[in-house]
Amino acid sequence: MEKVNPARHAIDEVELNVNYAIVLTTCAGLWSYVIGDTVMFVSRDPLQLRFTGRTKYFLSAFGEHLICEEVDRAIVAAAILVGASVREYHVGPEFPTGTNQVGRHQFLVEFASDMQEINRFATELDGELCRINEDYAAHRSGDLTMRSPQINVVAIGGFAQWMKSKGKLGVQHKVPRLDNSGSLTKELGDWFLQRNLLKN
Repeated sequence: MEKVNPARHAIDEVELNVNYAIVLTTCAGLWSYVIGDTVMFVSRDPLQLRFTGRTKYFLSAFGEHLICEEVDRAIVAAAILVGASVREYHVGPEFPTGTNQVGRHQFLVEFASDMQEINRFATELDGELCRINEDYAAHRSGDLTMRSPQINVVAIGGFAQWMKSKGKLGVQHKVPRLDNSGSLTKELGDWFLQRNLLKN
């Protein structure tokens, strides 16, 4: 969610529990570079911050303004509530294909074992995202601008197979979590479907 001329903040201006992008700059401020990390200040005295993610990992295809940390939290919360364990996931938008239609998020989720409560997982995930993100909740209100998310179950080991096919298997590489354009989500979904790695 990069801006052409973003506001710069001094330490005494930052707000707690708000995400900020880190910018490396020269002493005079004539040159700067967005390094790609996001942080959140959690204390003023002493001054403490924690890394919350990357600037390129966001999802706002419908104006929902989700960051990776929020989706991670919602995935974990939903998994706990249904007694499941998520190994990998990826999410991107499914855009409406005609007038009077509404888009939604397509989740590709690999669970650690067979999962029977997919609908409940989807409901809990949706509810948690509504609780932690006001913009998401507003867009989900009444299904007017965004429908509830769809969960597509990936067979165990499916993401590892895809990463291997890209030459990126190993701990130094990570499955891309969020796709704001929807193109990678479609590519992944098609790849899994062609290899019978989607369970629903």
